[in-house]
Parts: sequence; structure tokens; C-alpha cells
Amino acid sequence: NTMAPRLQKYLVPEGIFVNTNTDLRKNSNIRLRHLDIINVFLGLGFSLYDYRIWDKQMGHHLYRIAFSHILAFRCGKHSRISRNLLTDDILVGKAKMFDWYHDANSHEVFNKLIEIYSNPGDVIYDPFVGSGTLLIEAKKLGRKSIGIELDEMVAELCKKRLKDMAFNEQHI
Repeated sequence: NTMAPRLQKYLVPEGIFVNTNTDLRKNSNIRLRHLDIINVFLGLGFSLYDYRIWDKQMGHHLYRIAFSHILAFRCGKHSRISRNLLTDDILVGKAKMFDWYHDANSHEVFNKLIEIYSNPGDVIYDPFVGSGTLLIEAKKLGRKSIGIELDEMVAELCKKRLKDMAFNEQHI
């Protein structure tokens, strides 16, 4: 994983990196990707700061895993800070559809994650922006945000959603 060393270099000392991921199911086997990610980051000197489950409300299905792991890491050895202890360990939120693009992220879950792991004025970085759900929720909560999306069509969808949001805020 080439992202982990870069995060280690640029993450501010008290900064938190949050990863959401879903294990893979193929035939009758499940690849526990969350364990791979934990091992990579622990091996680079990060500490696992927090762990939660996101119930995607997808129902039960033989070939689909209906929950994701939410892993929060910090540089160096740290313990959880007390403000996080009072929140739910299982977050619930459905994904939405925007035009032709399936947004696999929940506004409710991202909103809660931003509240848990950041403060107003902090910078939220999303290296896989998609339709912009994280950036939209960051703006709603008074955070600055930076996002990258390689797919030009998806990046245009994100820009449109952010522009529409700015227009709506000016006219409320």
C-alpha cells in the first residue's frame, strides 16, 4: 500500500486517518480486507485508534456483505480520546443513487464520522471522492475539505453536487 507512508508523512501529529472498507466474498470464501489494512498500518507505526461497524441496510444476500468496517488510525501510539467513547459502535445508513452513479456512501454515516473524528475548521482529505458525499458533509459541518477523483465523469458529478449545494445555501 503506497498511501500509508504518504499519510504518515503528511498527517498532522494529532490527525486521524479513517478508512471504510468491506470484506470481499467470492464463492464461499471471505477475504478479510480489514485485517490486511490493520496489519499494514500497524506495521508502519500507526495505532488503531478506533473501530466501528457500518450497517449498510442492504438486507441479507448470499453474495454480498451488508456491512463495512470503519477503521481510524493515528500516527504513533495513542489511546482513544474520551469524546469518542460516548458514540455508537454500530452506525446505520443506506447508500443513495445519483443519476447514473451509485453512491456507496451514506450521508448520515459520513456526517457522524466527521463529527466523531474532527473539529470545525479541520481539513478533511478524501483521496477517492466519488460523488462527493464526504466533501458535502464536511462543508455542512464547517470543515475544509480536499478531494481527488481520477474518473472525470464522476469528478464532474461531484463538482455539480458541490455547486448545487453552494447555490442552495445562498438561497435559504
